Amino acid sequence: MGHSTKLLTPTQTVGDIFTNQLREDVSAKLTGVLAQASIGRIVLWGEWALMYYGVPVWDNHIHLLVPDDQLENAYKVLLAAGFKDSPPILIPMVNSLDPNIRWEELGCPAYRVVGDLCHGKTPLKILIQNYSAAASTFDDADPGSFEQCAGLAIPSLLLLGQSFLRTYFRLVSSKSESRTCGILGVWCASVKLSGYSPLGVDAMRDVPGIDDAMVLYWKRGY
Repeated sequence: MGHSTKLLTPTQTVGDIFTNQLREDVSAKLTGVLAQASIGRIVLWGEWALMYYGVPVWDNHIHLLVPDDQLENAYKVLLAAGFKDSPPILIPMVNSLDPNIRWEELGCPAYRVVGDLCHGKTPLKILIQNYSAAASTFDDADPGSFEQCAGLAIPSLLLLGQSFLRTYFRLVSSKSESRTCGILGVWCASVKLSGYSPLGVDAMRDVPGIDDAMVLYWKRGY
């Protein structure tokens, strides 16, 4: 928590993105449903995890990660609870490359669903994947020690940044041209530009595709 507070304005506290009503709704309609089906620790990732710490990014999906062997079951549980698949509708030739839908390059399937959850008046789309989507960053971590909000386990900003970097360079090393790389780059830059210039140096060690110039960039902060 010591790292995250420097991002906040004097009137802002950690977790402000979750209003009281949204916390109640997420607990009752999303995480509570998954918990009843014995889906283990649900990790919040991506844009909403960044916004939880006050990092200004565009709010796209609520991006959830579940244990690797529980993804299919979690998806079926949400469908049974009334969530529906949310396939791309407009401009399909563009949306077919939507980085939050197409993660096949990483070997990480993703399901996007929508249900009776809103942020203000905007329906919230839920993107659900397994822990492997984060390049195994959380394999040795204890989600029970993370920040907890509405049944969600939220990694520290430091750990989030490392997970974004690991996933980004995993994709870069595969020479994929997917826009998935672009969104991961935005997440990394958002963390870095929020005042965490040294972030990721350790995470980048021994990851294929990282050159010395990139390591120096993160180490120096420019």
